[in-house]
Amino acid sequence: MINIKQKDGESLIDYTARFESVQDIAVVHLGGTIVMLKIIETDTSSATKQEKITTACERYMEYLYMERADPNLDLCYPTSNLNPL
Repeated sequence: MINIKQKDGESLIDYTARFESVQDIAVVHLGGTIVMLKIIETDTSSATKQEKITTACERYMEYLYMERADPNLDLCYPTSNLNPL
């Protein structure tokens, strides 16, 4: 569905912008958010059906984003700036 990965040497900010753009295009092409019936049917929370649909779609997009980001990228701190104790 959304086949995008962070390119070698691409910053996280640039990857995020590309991912959001592709996500918006996918939603427009599909005519709305992605409905995952199996997840919605098995969800036992007291949320409304529309809230379940939105939450499931958001979680799926978050998963795709993290799964396809560069795993070698240090998101927290550059190791060269850390001082040993």
